[in-house]
Amino acid sequence: MPNFCPNCGVKIEVQNPKFCPNCGVNLQNSMEEISTQASEYNEAKIHATIHELGEKLEEFVEKILAGKGYHTRRRVRIRGISGAEKEIDIIATKGSKIIAVECKNWTKPVGVDEIEKFWAKLKDLGSQWHGIFVAYPGGFTEEAEKYADHYNIKRWDRYLLIEELLAVSVGRAEYASVEKGITVKNALPLKVNFLDASKIELRNKDKVKVYGMLSYHPYYVVAYSYFAKVKDPTNKVHTFKDSGKVFIDGLDGTVLNFAPAKGIQTIKKALKTAVSKEEREENKRNKKLMEELENSAFVKEYEVKAGENYKVRVLEPSVSYRSINKSALEYIIQKNTEVIRYAPKKSKDDLFPQIRTKTYVPKIKNINIKSRTLVFVP
Repeated sequence: MPNFCPNCGVKIEVQNPKFCPNCGVNLQNSMEEISTQASEYNEAKIHATIHELGEKLEEFVEKILAGKGYHTRRRVRIRGISGAEKEIDIIATKGSKIIAVECKNWTKPVGVDEIEKFWAKLKDLGSQWHGIFVAYPGGFTEEAEKYADHYNIKRWDRYLLIEELLAVSVGRAEYASVEKGITVKNALPLKVNFLDASKIELRNKDKVKVYGMLSYHPYYVVAYSYFAKVKDPTNKVHTFKDSGKVFIDGLDGTVLNFAPAKGIQTIKKALKTAVSKEEREENKRNKKLMEELENSAFVKEYEVKAGENYKVRVLEPSVSYRSINKSALEYIIQKNTEVIRYAPKKSKDDLFPQIRTKTYVPKIKNINIKSRTLVFVP
């Protein structure tokens, strides 16, 4: 029996205890079961944190900035150069640096109009002010991203927020330094260096100093195959088969694959996608990620070092294998649920055959999870 709790780490003073006096985990289970309990307990804490992120966006943004060494104030009213009073969601200061933060807790992407308003606010505050625009969970439209990048306004979307929140509050990240690098395993290769990635088209770019963070984000690639033979009420055999990959975010367990739509829902989905620019832009990042994970050969391992103006970190996955399998199976079942059409035998009085339907939901025993690979994406 260990002399510490494998779940919360508290030292166990009592000999052969049944339960941890601090967190209550069962210490009589096997070490494997205890490890599973600890993983699920930590995962539940992480998911609760991510859920609260949507409800208390400004509070968590403050927490992230405070973790980076900033002093923060929330809901501050301040007069600009014009004399007009403006409300700033969060003001963050560190030394001579001062940042105005705008937070939008919107399910739809933030458009260019909101970025223009924020840029006007920054100009009226003065040239010494920097800007961060936070959009959770909807992110930004393509035009909004271009506008923000042109005027050097930092964009924090759902992905960056979850990365920063987990790195600060849960501590699930390993950092490289200028002196000592870190070895990244099973990662996609770097395609651009920091100097190229941080180019800013500004007239006074010689007066702007750029800092950055290279994050390695964990994703699971789950390969599967599915085969089933099903009899309808007329004893006709229907054969179903499918194979492919499910892509899952290793930090919050989100499935990147687009949800399949069947029947009339397919038509509605197609119409919605055709007219909704916001939905197309929302799916663009996931599509690009899946293409990279599908087509790019990952490198077994390589070393990365930080630079003077940028940091490097590797974010460890926060989702258990059990949850990864569950998410993959749910997607595969949803994708392969089929409506079987059949015609019962006619009686002599029936002029027209009746078409009936039966929904078949795949059984887990017919799904084969072939592999589960963890890949880090820079």
